[in-house]
Amino acid sequence: QMPEPRVVRREEVERLQRAPGVSVASSVTKENGATEISSAITTFQAGTSNSTHFHNAEESVIVIEGSGILMIN
Repeated sequence: QMPEPRVVRREEVERLQRAPGVSVASSVTKENGATEISSAITTFQAGTSNSTHFHNAEESVIVIEGSGILMIN
């Protein structure tokens, strides 16, 4: 059975510091009912980066503003 649809407002989402100058706001997670997908907005201050890491699933990256380098495989 699918969970009831709900609206997640930006101001309701907790922002977590992942690295200096890097914060993540996860809006779609297992904790709020997602079973097959997750979604978050990651914000990078100019000149910062996240650590090299891996995911156990596919990942989609959408750049809203600015530019960067993404290493794959």
